[in-house]
Amino acid sequence: MDYVVNKGVGRPLDFYGLKEQFILYFAAGIVVAVAIYFVLAFISQFIAVTVAALVAVADYFLCYYLNAKYGVCGMSKSFAMRSCPERIMIRRVRNLMSVGQV
Repeated sequence: MDYVVNKGVGRPLDFYGLKEQFILYFAAGIVVAVAIYFVLAFISQFIAVTVAALVAVADYFLCYYLNAKYGVCGMSKSFAMRSCPERIMIRRVRNLMSVGQV
């Protein structure tokens, strides 16, 4: 009898279509929705349920949208590309040469 060990090694973590970091973002959004519910429950039960449900639904759609747009590592790559300069401007040639040559 053969047993397959470590069947999912090398594949990204996937949970109902959400990949890796988006699972954490989704869980954090649900925690925020529950926290909002408990804070607003002192004011009004209806307002608390409504706002918490809106936050949870927005979190759901945002996470699945970002997951479809960026995939596993795309969002971190796009943030990294934003910090790269488009071009390097050299205003003085003397800065490139050693001081003794100019």
